[in-house]
Amino acid sequence: MSTLQDTVISAISTRFNVAEDKIGPDTTFQDLDFDSLSWVELSTVLEKDLGAGVHETEGRDLKTVSDLVELLAGKGIKL
Repeated sequence: MSTLQDTVISAISTRFNVAEDKIGPDTTFQDLDFDSLSWVELSTVLEKDLGAGVHETEGRDLKTVSDLVELLAGKGIKL
């Protein structure tokens, strides 16, 4: 059974060509070299896959993959 965290990690891995085993809950978006365009791209993927994206201004406050998962869960996203 896939979790929200697994789905987010898979989306990041697929979109940004990073091996899934290199992404974990504590991986920072700085480690992934995210910029404002990266957030737009990821938000588009998440909107398509989960029905909710992340606005660039929300993304600026997120430090880790776990922070993103918590934000999405707070928006009511469940798998």
